[in-house]
Amino acid sequence: MGIVMGDRIISLENERQEIIQKRNYTSVVEYDIRNHTLTRYQNVPSPYGDCVYLENVPESVIHEGRIHPEDEERFRELYRKVETSTSRVSDIFRVCGKDGEYRYYQTIFKPAEIQNGKPVMAIGYSEELGTDLNDVERQLKEEKKESLLDQAPAALGIFSISNGKISMEYVNSIFFDIMGCTREKRTLEEGQKIFSRMHPKDEQRMQEFLVEAAEVNGSFEQDVRILDTDREVYRWFLLRGKMLEAAANELRFFVCFMDISMQHGLIERERMMNANIRSLLRDRDISFSVKHVLRRLLRFFSADRVGLFEYNKNTGTARLSYEECREGISCYADLLQTVPPEVTEDFVEAFQKYAFHYVRDAKVDLKLQNKPIHQYLTELGVTSILSVPIGAAEDPEGCLLICEPHRNIDDKEFLTNTAFYISYELSKRKLSSELLQMSYFDSLTGLHSRNAYRKYLEDHAEKTVDQVGILFGDGNGLKYVNDNFGHLYGDGMIRKIADMLKKYFSEDVIYRISGDEFVVIETGCDKDEFMQRAASLEDKMKKDNNRILSCGYIWEERCSDLNELITKAEHLMYINKQQYYAQNPEQTSRHLKDSICYFMDNVKDSNFVFFLQPQLDLKTNRLYGAEALARKIDADGKVFSPYEFIPALEKTGLIAQLDFFILESVCKYLERNNVLGIFQDIVVSMNFSRVTMQESGFEEHVFEIVDKYDFNIQLLQIEVTESASSISRKRMAELIHSLSEHGLKVALDDLGVEYSSLSMMTIEGVYGIKIDMSFIRAMSRDEKVGILIRNVIRMAHELGCAAVAEGVETKEQLEQLREYECDYIQGYYYDKPLSVLDFENKYQKKE
Repeated sequence: MGIVMGDRIISLENERQEIIQKRNYTSVVEYDIRNHTLTRYQNVPSPYGDCVYLENVPESVIHEGRIHPEDEERFRELYRKVETSTSRVSDIFRVCGKDGEYRYYQTIFKPAEIQNGKPVMAIGYSEELGTDLNDVERQLKEEKKESLLDQAPAALGIFSISNGKISMEYVNSIFFDIMGCTREKRTLEEGQKIFSRMHPKDEQRMQEFLVEAAEVNGSFEQDVRILDTDREVYRWFLLRGKMLEAAANELRFFVCFMDISMQHGLIERERMMNANIRSLLRDRDISFSVKHVLRRLLRFFSADRVGLFEYNKNTGTARLSYEECREGISCYADLLQTVPPEVTEDFVEAFQKYAFHYVRDAKVDLKLQNKPIHQYLTELGVTSILSVPIGAAEDPEGCLLICEPHRNIDDKEFLTNTAFYISYELSKRKLSSELLQMSYFDSLTGLHSRNAYRKYLEDHAEKTVDQVGILFGDGNGLKYVNDNFGHLYGDGMIRKIADMLKKYFSEDVIYRISGDEFVVIETGCDKDEFMQRAASLEDKMKKDNNRILSCGYIWEERCSDLNELITKAEHLMYINKQQYYAQNPEQTSRHLKDSICYFMDNVKDSNFVFFLQPQLDLKTNRLYGAEALARKIDADGKVFSPYEFIPALEKTGLIAQLDFFILESVCKYLERNNVLGIFQDIVVSMNFSRVTMQESGFEEHVFEIVDKYDFNIQLLQIEVTESASSISRKRMAELIHSLSEHGLKVALDDLGVEYSSLSMMTIEGVYGIKIDMSFIRAMSRDEKVGILIRNVIRMAHELGCAAVAEGVETKEQLEQLREYECDYIQGYYYDKPLSVLDFENKYQKKE
């Protein structure tokens, strides 16, 4: 009969004999956990002892009446542990003998068969300890302690822990052997000193571990570090032991010490190498990753300092690029920025011969006496070094240098492997850096590339830039040149544009962001100087009759969003671009021609119309006027809002055509009203795109249309959208003055959206202001916004301007604005935008 132990069959007979040789166990049992059955082999010393078969274990054993009543529950608990534990478990019980007297027995179980991680069969032993447990312990301590421990072929000892302090009671001679103690130092006091040199973290962990072990009165196993004072390094020991006594304030245990420094060193070596590789591969900052690698080398070799040198092959010198030092050791980084060529040659010579350079003691090494490295190390106060090359040993790029290593000195392979990964990563990142740098420059023009442009914007994404000028340039007719003369001529045109820009701006601020698009971003520049240079560029092209570039440029005192400022410069460029194509129709792009045809077809088919959104007079509660809003209607009658077609028209430069088309449609409508005698006092307002307003001859074009129709010009109000950054205050004042002088009412639209809006209210000729809907929406939930609106309305009145609030959607907003003495409101609370027919049907009757 046998038992299964892992995947081995162990003879129970052999197991018995082995037990007999070790101790005098009184019985051996085989416990089938699946069926809760027990086979007990009694009188073990006799090979053919009695065999008893029990079911329903452990209850059947307890019912025999031999287990002390106070120990019955612990007896059940032992079997419960046996059924779940994959390791050895034991406990001590009082068992009644044939003479009626209770004796202490120790019962030990260990798993014999494990399936799916759970024990299914266990083998157990029972040993009689005597009638008094204290006698047993005293015997172990007084009679067996020294004989058992001294005869053992391992370092053993008995220790106790009381009030958080570990004390030594006894250790055998082998303990002193592995600790390297001389014969005169083999005392209990010296042993206590050795044990007190345990690493503080390990001592704390061990105390916690022993307390846990005491709760189950079991064995334990723990790795600890003990300081070797001769070598000033920690050595690793595996401590295996068993609890002897667990009292309230004191624990006693015996321990077996095994020196596992070499095994642990291999584990530490592998772990550290993996950590080094992870640092070098994962960390984006090479300085950060190399620093961490050097720190690990410092610990691994228990050195004073570790450094990485890079060689300059042109001069033959070397410099210390990275350095890590042990606490209390001064750094040499400043001193070793130019290591002499003759010293570097000594290292290279050693690398070429041995693939490493090791100096155990520079003071006594005769091979170094006449070499430059000897004097150099002496001046630095360095005695011992270990170094390996970075890169190939025949032609190294640098070296790793360990100063004053105290351990793992023979492990040059670890240092060499680390140097290889550092060399590989440095080379890879150097190449990557060179490629990235190359990607930052445009090979055709030598200017900054789109990658550099994007990085610049990323770096300044959350920064406020002072005194910044932006020029956005787009080549004129590049496609025409490429199609008719070839790409070589096209490339020449691109280079010519770049050279022209370089004459007026520094190369450092010019970016080629796509085929024929260029951006100039100049910061910290004077406005007049920047605008003068940009204007000079345009004048030069006009004078030479060679307008190969359309430009839009803008300057701002403080800019918190460069992207937005660049977009504004791009809009200005598109205005100039349309002027160029108007003068050179043969170079108009096919896409632009298609866009113009599409727009004109929509105008011809009356797909573009205006809707009227009514405005309420808060004093009379009557219709005051209406805003004309552009709409597009497709063949199915679907209505599109401006947000769905205005951006595309601005992009293609067709927005001006739409603006003037709507103006002419409104003028026709006002003339019709005049003829029919309807809506004689209803003011119609309309706004223009900022792109349209910046066209040269804007006012003249407006007057040309307005003057064609017969109506009261005071019934037409032009709303100008304020933007101090895209239209200068001077230009805005000229525009408003010109329109008002012609008899038109002029109002500031979207008041408050940009910081300089309020200053625009003081321009002569402003008839009214229009408060942006974002303020109206915030007014009811933010008391400060309400205060702001009330005071803006008051200031408008004091300046002689009427106040209109747009985006009014609730009665609460209306009443609040009435309280603030706002003149007019516009929004869905009063009415939505209506077609002209619906507007007349609804409001003509009221009039």
